Amino acid sequence: MFEEVPTHRIKIDKSFIDGLPVDHENAGIVRAIIALCKSLNIRVIAEGVEHADQLRFLINEKCDEIQGFYFSKPLPLYEVRDLIDRKMKLALPSRIE
Repeated sequence: MFEEVPTHRIKIDKSFIDGLPVDHENAGIVRAIIALCKSLNIRVIAEGVEHADQLRFLINEKCDEIQGFYFSKPLPLYEVRDLIDRKMKLALPSRIE
């Protein structure tokens, strides 16, 4: 039945991310979701990441995509482009020798 619904990505709700990594129940649920999705070749997105310890937990668990206020508040497309442009300018050396 699961294969009847074409699923390429699963999003983990913020309510499961809240309290990570110290909330052991949510941590177990998130680990299980990520492991199940990996075994089915489904990408995992975690939403609502607000703290560095949540980010570290999700990176350690091999979460594919992470979003939340830790990175930025929701932005309109034109502001996203400006943000990316600014970040790229900071990341690139000013001159190449």
